[in-house]
Amino acid sequence: MVELWVICRDLARVAESEIVKDKVKVKRMGFANTTCPTSPTLENAFYPNVNEIAINAVKLIEPTNSWQPKLEDCEMAYQKEFKGPF
Repeated sequence: MVELWVICRDLARVAESEIVKDKVKVKRMGFANTTCPTSPTLENAFYPNVNEIAINAVKLIEPTNSWQPKLEDCEMAYQKEFKGPF
């Protein structure tokens, strides 16, 4: 079974290559070249979040657009509901 990240990586390579005549805008977003953090503070700095993904998607369409989503709109359902184990 092929992992999803392998498919995404390969699709990005094709989109960025010279074999694609009609270029599409592609932006890679991924993890830093280090081990994955375990604390929430480090996770927030390490993983791409909804806010970053939305901003980068808009910039692909309009590079000069300075739109910023409302932070409350960027919270995922589990973040709104989870209050911690204690």
